[in-house]
Amino acid sequence: MAEARHPPHRNPALSRQPETIMTHPLLGRTVTDKITGFTGIVTGYVTYLTGCNQALVVPKVGKDGTAKEPLWFDEQRLAVAATKPVSLDNSRAAGFDHPAPIR
Repeated sequence: MAEARHPPHRNPALSRQPETIMTHPLLGRTVTDKITGFTGIVTGYVTYLTGCNQALVVPKVGKDGTAKEPLWFDEQRLAVAATKPVSLDNSRAAGFDHPAPIR
């Protein structure tokens, strides 16, 4: 059976405009988990109805050049480093409205 391709959304309310992009103060920040010492940059943030908000922490690649898996941490476990946050210019890439890759 062939896989169905889902077209990108066309809902204007969901379109990303630079002036309406929602951000969170942790996004782009270098953080360390207070319990494990896991360190990386926050690339995602999720707010749950229950209040257990989490941040996706992406570590740097290992010394051998291999990528390490990102991990989700409860927000209160993270210590924020006093470094400038990472920011990316996403003005030319819409991101989420692109269809998911199909293997």
